[in-house]
Amino acid sequence: MKKKIIAIIGVVVVIMLLGAYWLFNDMFPKAEPIKQLEISMLESVNLHDNENKEIVLSEEELQQLINYINGAVPTRTMSINDYPSVRPYYVIELKTAERRFGYMIYEDNGTAYVELPYEGVYEIDREVIEILR
Repeated sequence: MKKKIIAIIGVVVVIMLLGAYWLFNDMFPKAEPIKQLEISMLESVNLHDNENKEIVLSEEELQQLINYINGAVPTRTMSINDYPSVRPYYVIELKTAERRFGYMIYEDNGTAYVELPYEGVYEIDREVIEILR
């Protein structure tokens, strides 16, 4: 009898864990991965900070920036703003033949993020901030 009760409790716990996992993933989905870009795909590049000060990068620095963006890791935070509330932030506008990509990069509590307005927030390597300063 004790074995049956333990087995039933075990099954109930597993069902509850699976339900919690399903509910958590459904309520707080991760953002879609960022579309991979290559420097050769770009028709234009516009970089500036939140005060609209232009940022000029060498081709090597631009390639590093794109590599960091391509390697960004999705979080469970969706972007619901036009601009981040954290200052300073950096605006990266990249245009390809297919579409225009707008990114905002900022640092919050020691972690760097790249945000795609109304799409998602991604954790990015903090070294990207040094490239943009």
